[in-house]
Amino acid sequence: MGKGSREKGARYEREVADALNASRKGLTYKADAQDGHADVEHDRLYIQCKRRAKLAVARHLEEVVESEKEAGELHGFKKIPIVVMREDRGESMVLMRIGDFHDLWEDADYFRRGAQEQMGPMVGGDGR
Repeated sequence: MGKGSREKGARYEREVADALNASRKGLTYKADAQDGHADVEHDRLYIQCKRRAKLAVARHLEEVVESEKEAGELHGFKKIPIVVMREDRGESMVLMRIGDFHDLWEDADYFRRGAQEQMGPMVGGDGR
């Protein structure tokens, strides 16, 4: 991997870390990456960053973002656009914009804290 590619990857890792209020592990952890270390350190998420010139799935997200925008203008609502996809005999995955993910995560955290204040800590759960 060339220096330009490494620098582009490092910039993207910092961008993701900043967007999710997390920290980039950096080069000190790269040697351990083969042992399963994430690129970005977060309390509840295991994050590896992938940046490519083109992502085939990006056009699917662009389509749903545009469809949601048109439907929202027509019907007067705002929803978070996501793509749910899977390969044949594979596991389903969700694709969404990182800003929408951050907003959804913050909302869930807000409601989780409110429920714990009302009912006390969850018993036997892993906090999900």
